[in-house]
Amino acid sequence: MTHSRNTRRLPHGRVRPTWSERLYVEIAPERMALFRFLLEARGHLAYFTVLDRRRALVRVVFSPDMAAELEQGLTEMAESVPFSIIRTPHDGPVTSTPKRP
Repeated sequence: MTHSRNTRRLPHGRVRPTWSERLYVEIAPERMALFRFLLEARGHLAYFTVLDRRRALVRVVFSPDMAAELEQGLTEMAESVPFSIIRTPHDGPVTSTPKRP
């Protein structure tokens, strides 16, 4: 069986990527704690790093094989805390898997 450079086979047969996907979120600064709480409440589906505290711009990092769960989680979270997902030219939809060399 051929494996991509970006995946590795786990003992139980599941393939796990060896890299992380990311997206960028802008949120009201006073809502950042709630955003973190809601994200962590989803079983640590992803984590985020603050890139710009004043603008409340964060980078959300997650495993590509969890993209559908993250997209569903973000949709549900948006009902409690408004935010905007910022796409960059190299980003595709949250559910896409980027092509790596």
